[in-house]
Amino acid sequence: MNAAEVPLVEVVLESQHPPPPSFKIGTDDDWMVEWRRCKDDDPEWPVIQSDISTGPFPFLMRTRDGWYIEPDPLHSLARRLISPTVSLLIFTLLIHSMEPGLVKIGLLSEAIAGSYRIGPLDYPKMLLVAFPIFLLPIVSRMVANLRDIRRQNAYIES
Repeated sequence: MNAAEVPLVEVVLESQHPPPPSFKIGTDDDWMVEWRRCKDDDPEWPVIQSDISTGPFPFLMRTRDGWYIEPDPLHSLARRLISPTVSLLIFTLLIHSMEPGLVKIGLLSEAIAGSYRIGPLDYPKMLLVAFPIFLLPIVSRMVANLRDIRRQNAYIES
């Protein structure tokens, strides 16, 4: 179908709901959809009364009845854990970089300062605690993905 052969349709859509943000898809010489507020110099266009919804269409929801409608709750937990664990890791690295000075003035105990030698490498004591905590969101996301895949496979088999 040629876009130039289709008559232009312009209407005003009135609704009690707040409108979505303005957008324009396509170009004036091809297929185009535009949503915008009315301007003072607009001609008198037909008015359509309708509800505006940002939710998915019912026909779309009828076709999407599998595992992906509700993701595993661990995904939400992993998202909430990212900021605190990254902050903890950064704070631990900051404290580790200032460790000699903090120990010298007595703000940091020598019990948690210093490093453990494991093989040829030295590992800071505080990072041995902070790094596993930093890995929690990654591990929980992996577990959630595996559980989602298992539910998806069970859904496909049924």
